[in-house]
Amino acid sequence: MAISPISSQPIAPVRGVGSAAPTEGAAQPGLVGQFGQMLESVAASSAEAAELGTQIATGEITDIHQFAAAAAKAELGTQMTVAFRDRAVEAFQTIMAMQV
Repeated sequence: MAISPISSQPIAPVRGVGSAAPTEGAAQPGLVGQFGQMLESVAASSAEAAELGTQIATGEITDIHQFAAAAAKAELGTQMTVAFRDRAVEAFQTIMAMQV
């Protein structure tokens, strides 16, 4: 008894599966790309706050409100990143605790 294939077309590979690291210059789709963009944004806000803090300390700028706003933005970004990380770790631990 011969078994015939369902279709003659091969199954297409799933994108993003099978390679540990993305190729250079390729946009990272989905959650990984969004998380990467979020980390870059938080790093940029922290750098901006640090630069404004240095300028306040040296007397280059006198508007403390600029520094306060940049520092608050950097702090909120850091808190959001930590909260996201905590949720991801919690989800991973929940998945690992499941019995198969």
